[in-house]
Amino acid sequence: MKTLGRLDQRPLNLQYTRGQAMVEWLIAVSLLCLAVVSVQGGPLEQTVSAIGAHYQRYTHAMARP
Repeated sequence: MKTLGRLDQRPLNLQYTRGQAMVEWLIAVSLLCLAVVSVQGGPLEQTVSAIGAHYQRYTHAMARP
């Protein structure tokens, strides 16, 4: 195992550092998703309404003879 350049020379546990990074990313992505979903009139709602409007115009155009 590799050791850090510290006085106590404890071995560096690479599995622990990878797990910590995964937890940090999970928290960051969770907060981002929560911010996008929880805002009234926010980006998610605007995206869904834009897709719905586009689909409505598309189906109207396809229904014309």
